[in-house]
Amino acid sequence: RVGAILVNGVEYSTFTMSATTGVEIAVPVMGSGTRLIEAVLPISSHVEFLGITKLATGTISEPTARPTKRLVIVGDSITQGFTASKPTTSWAYKLAESLGVQIVNCGFGSARISNIYNDDVAQYAPDVAMLIIGYNDFYDQTALATFKSRAQTWLGNFRATLPTTRVYMGGPFWTGNTNTLTPAMYRTQISDLVTAEADANTIYVDTLSAATNSTGSFPDSVHPNDAGAAEIATFLDTLVGTI
Repeated sequence: RVGAILVNGVEYSTFTMSATTGVEIAVPVMGSGTRLIEAVLPISSHVEFLGITKLATGTISEPTARPTKRLVIVGDSITQGFTASKPTTSWAYKLAESLGVQIVNCGFGSARISNIYNDDVAQYAPDVAMLIIGYNDFYDQTALATFKSRAQTWLGNFRATLPTTRVYMGGPFWTGNTNTLTPAMYRTQISDLVTAEADANTIYVDTLSAATNSTGSFPDSVHPNDAGAAEIATFLDTLVGTI
C-alpha cells in the first residue's frame, strides 16, 4: 500500500497507507513559482482521494492537459503490479511513462481468461489495448482448447466493439513452476490464435522474451520484482512503439 508524490514529474516522496486508515501527506513549499504536484495512489482494490488543503496564500490552477492517447491493459496480478515496491515501479506505469500516454490498468489478482470482460476495455475507448493472461489458467490446468476458445471469444467481443483498435495479446510470463500442461502450451494457444486471426492490428506478445527468465527477475517464480518490471516495460515499449 505504497503511493508516491511527484513534483514536476519527479518522485518527491512515498507514503504508506494501512488497510483501514487514511494518510495525510504534506508537500512543503519549495520557493516561489508554480509546481505540478501529483499523487500516485497505491495499488489496491479500493483507494479514495479525499481532497487537498492548501496554505491561505497558495493558489491551485488547472494543470496542463494529460496526453490524449490511451493504453488500456488487462490481465492478472502480474499486470496489476501486485509485487511492485510502489506503483511507479510497476511495468504498467513505467510503460505508460516511456510511451508518453495515459494508462488504464484493468489487471486484477487471480484473473483467468474466463473472467476478463471486454467492458473493462471498451468503456475507456483505448487507442491501444493489451491482454496478457494465462498464469492462473496454467495453475488451474485449464484445458488448452478451452483456454484458446475463451481467448478467441474475448477477442471476438473486443473486435465487435473496437474493430480496428490495435490489440496486443500474450500468454503467461516466465515461471519456474510447471505441470502436465506447461506455461509454454498456454503461450502457444495465444500465438496460434493471433496467427490465425491474420490481422495487422492483432499482435502477439512473446512474453518469454520480455524479461530475464530467472528468479532474479521473478523472485517467487511468478511475479516480477522492480528489475523484472523494468525489463518488461522496456520490451513492451519497443514492441508497441508509437501510439
